[in-house]
Amino acid sequence: MAGSTNVQIDREHGFIKKYILPQKFEDEFSASKSGQAIGEASGLFYSPKVLEYNRDQSWIKFEYIPGLAALRSFFPSQDPQLFELLKKVGVILDYIHNNLHLEKVHPIPDRFDCEGKHVVLHGDFNSLNILYDHQNNRIVIIDWSLSPLIRGTGNWGVCYFDVAWMINSIFASPPFMKFDYPYRKDLADVFIKSYLQSSDNKFDINKLNRIGKKLYFYLLKSAFNNYGLKSLAQVLNRSCSPYYLDHLEVDIET
Repeated sequence: MAGSTNVQIDREHGFIKKYILPQKFEDEFSASKSGQAIGEASGLFYSPKVLEYNRDQSWIKFEYIPGLAALRSFFPSQDPQLFELLKKVGVILDYIHNNLHLEKVHPIPDRFDCEGKHVVLHGDFNSLNILYDHQNNRIVIIDWSLSPLIRGTGNWGVCYFDVAWMINSIFASPPFMKFDYPYRKDLADVFIKSYLQSSDNKFDINKLNRIGKKLYFYLLKSAFNNYGLKSLAQVLNRSCSPYYLDHLEVDIET
């Protein structure tokens, strides 16, 4: 599971044991249970079952599902199936924003929030945590917690955060050395149009732009701090994210 410091996979016994930062345990545990429930109720997606957990030791055992492919794995070959999957992903995210409910919510860091409709967030909605289950022909969503790339905790914020996080992921996914902006733009369009067409909420493109740019510059700095000069290979495609947001057409809402 993406961004986790310690994940143990036991294929023989069918589970994934994930150790979680203590301050994030309750948020991820509650959201994982709720995400599993709404996924099953809607039939739109599946989320691995929580099999066992230990609050004191801060770990959760999730159901192991073999043969999953992260959406990111579709990028190098420009698999046309990715367009249909992203159309479904847009519907799924809107459903999550309207149906994921928790007893306790905690706001995300102020720098990534703004005025607007606030919802329980997935928190790390990206092309690594959205997977396709070939065997059962379904989308699987994992890692229901604020991304470890964001310093802090939180599960409550403006809906633009999850949308912008996914758009950033579309432009930040490998291959990094290939300039394929038209392809990635089309993918982002399919995702955001699907989300907007599913949503009854008023959506402000300008607010999405501002949140998206804040995330872009934050993640670019994080990539450089973690990977140094190796991160330069990502700049070409990563930099397309704010360009896309700046040129996002108003009629994309229709």
